[in-house]
Amino acid sequence: MIYDAFRYSLKVWLTSVILSPILYVLVDSVLNPKYISGLLGIFGFISYSIPYGLMLSIPSWGLLWISCIFINKRTATVRLKKIILSIIGAILSLLPFYLLFHLDDDNAHEDVITWSICYSVIIIAGVWFYKLSLNHNRDKSIVKE
Repeated sequence: MIYDAFRYSLKVWLTSVILSPILYVLVDSVLNPKYISGLLGIFGFISYSIPYGLMLSIPSWGLLWISCIFINKRTATVRLKKIILSIIGAILSLLPFYLLFHLDDDNAHEDVITWSICYSVIIIAGVWFYKLSLNHNRDKSIVKE
């Protein structure tokens, strides 16, 4: 079960690390179309954002993994487990942005909010997209007679 939670949380986390910068570029190009810097600039931005996001979100992934283990041990339905994991994932996506940027700089305020929302949306989508293994070993025990 721990391995299943590891794989599940890893898929959700890596999906957010890879797709969130792409979603950010798409959202930002709609919100600020005059700042589109061309395909090469966008590719450079995404290739910079993925490793940066990977390093900064490792603690969040660890907490998501622990949450998956804990939640999967409970007797809730898959839907309830995914709702709880969506809330935890959104909090774990928003919290680092708040802790790192504190939203003190008015100029960065919109970018930080856009980034954090993009990560939260992708995390929630990943939680619902990937199959969450059920805890089948809960009632099984080996009894030697």
